[in-house]
Amino acid sequence: LASENEIDFLVLSPPRLNHLRTNAEFLAKNNVEVAARVDAKKNTIGRDEALALARRADEIVSAKGKNVKRLKPKNAADEDIAALVIGPSGNLRAPAFFVGKRLIIGFHEDAYREALT
Repeated sequence: LASENEIDFLVLSPPRLNHLRTNAEFLAKNNVEVAARVDAKKNTIGRDEALALARRADEIVSAKGKNVKRLKPKNAADEDIAALVIGPSGNLRAPAFFVGKRLIIGFHEDAYREALT
């Protein structure tokens, strides 16, 4: 990955979650700059705000475990978008970040590599 990669913002989940460490290690290892960081525990992004954020994307790439789902939100129903971006708390899942017009949700190393190259 090129060192000029920059993420517009990164929403991080509480530090007790293992994927946070994996996410941070991946970004540091690949010299990815983060313009702004948001602590999801202190600054929750609720359903309405998360849906509005997701609709700014040309594509949503959502990782849950080993599964990666993609959606073009332009004409998608709110429920279809919510299924990818909203967690059990009712808030935006973390980690979440934009690379250009692509919104990445969750951690999946291959999806990160694709988005950042």
